[in-house]
Amino acid sequence: MFDIKGFITALLRPRKSGAVSDLTTATQMMAGLADRDMTSAHRAIIKSLQELNQNGRLSSKERLRTLQYIDEKAQPLQLGLVRECLRQLDREPQLIKPQVDLLRAYWTALADGYRLVLRDYQRKPSRALQDAIPMATARALSAFAELGKWSLLQYHPVGQRVWRNLDRLYLFAEEHRFARTPMVLHVGTPAISCEDVLLRMHLLHLAQPEGLSARQIDALDQWLMRQTKLVQLDRDIKPHRQVYAINLEAHRPAHRLRRNMIAAAYRYINTQPLLEALEQTQSELEMGEVPAQLGLGEHFQRNRDEPGLQRALACWSRDQYPSRRFERNNRQQGVEILIGLNAILHNLTGGSTVASSSHRQPVELEVLQRRSVSSPRPLPTDVELMTSPDWQLEDESIRGFGIMTEQEHAVPIHMQDLVGLQRGEQLIVGVVRRISNDQKLKLGIELLATQFRQVTLQQGNRQATALYFPDNAELGLKRALVLPTGVLDDRHPCQMLAGSQHYEIELTPPTLGDHSYQCAGFRVLAKQAA
Repeated sequence: MFDIKGFITALLRPRKSGAVSDLTTATQMMAGLADRDMTSAHRAIIKSLQELNQNGRLSSKERLRTLQYIDEKAQPLQLGLVRECLRQLDREPQLIKPQVDLLRAYWTALADGYRLVLRDYQRKPSRALQDAIPMATARALSAFAELGKWSLLQYHPVGQRVWRNLDRLYLFAEEHRFARTPMVLHVGTPAISCEDVLLRMHLLHLAQPEGLSARQIDALDQWLMRQTKLVQLDRDIKPHRQVYAINLEAHRPAHRLRRNMIAAAYRYINTQPLLEALEQTQSELEMGEVPAQLGLGEHFQRNRDEPGLQRALACWSRDQYPSRRFERNNRQQGVEILIGLNAILHNLTGGSTVASSSHRQPVELEVLQRRSVSSPRPLPTDVELMTSPDWQLEDESIRGFGIMTEQEHAVPIHMQDLVGLQRGEQLIVGVVRRISNDQKLKLGIELLATQFRQVTLQQGNRQATALYFPDNAELGLKRALVLPTGVLDDRHPCQMLAGSQHYEIELTPPTLGDHSYQCAGFRVLAKQAA
């Protein structure tokens, strides 16, 4: 097996040892590295970058030369790990945490290395480095932007260190008059400028990623890589045209523009060209254009991911910015939380008492308490349900509630996960619409039903236990069925059994769901005799 650790260590020795001069052999060995060595290779490269950053004896020229070589040759490995992490992030974020930590460690070490070169150049400008400084600045900016993006993908806050370095590097680029100079940072990537990188990070943050899935965040980021060049940072304030402002001395995300935001450190953003481009992208999606051709990535699925584009469109606009529709009331009380359809069904069928609230009509308890006949997936055990962390109800409105826990949750929580909230004898059901993971895990839940009943769906020899949500005109909730994904063929009618009542129904396309459940409307074709 090729010794990548020894190779990188040898590569980083001072030039007089002769190790750095054999780039042809090094390139061949790096290109022949097996996929199974990806993780160990990353660890070795990260360690070598860290040792390089700690080596104060290297000249700036030699440091930059070594950084550029490692950056370019490690790019295929890094992209492979990025693809694998993105593939798993929506489903198993905890399982890939070590790989994500490797990604972050690599970008941190790489960004710090370029930053050291720029610091030395500022202290003692050198003609030998002058031509390479724009590329070094853009690559440092890009590495810090990747750190910010992966914070958003994990629903963590973007740290002030990232914002501070983005601001300072951009100001350095402005000062040396290459902030808008397009550069190809790596082979096969589009030309971007330092301004593009800064804007991309701010615009991604402004799209309220705490309400998007990881795939939606990544699709939006890939789209921005192509389209950010349509937008520029203005020094002069024009309140009737601009929507956002960045304070480059505050080291924080952009804010919606106010007339008192006037200072030399402010840069202003007119998002109108970006909105027009996004509307054009949506139109082309409707006409059947392949998402990858529109810059949305190869994993973009219209039904699942287009709501993320719609949210970005609203967030970047002047008039459609999403606002709170219902007043929230502070609660601060302990509640039991059930994550997922299986956990909710287990609660209903495992002997727990589920009573209606004062607003509900009575339901048939024999139906609610009837055990599931079969399930497409194994239900969690009592132990798995009882070991969930303590949850606190923080606030609620007539259409949702916010919950929080300080303990690590054993089961990964995703956007659009089904959530049951048990408070006393009342059980209500909602869906995860917002995730924040800053020391405390906080979830924003949109209400789906305050009353429901358990039903059985049959289609030939297929059978599934489902939840029936009735209409609620007061809350604007439409009737729906929540059932496991992939059990029934929604192209054909099925039978719905609710106690003594039997119906033949036809499911409509799902309006909500993921790999474990789907929420769909239905049409009643006939009422049948029991």
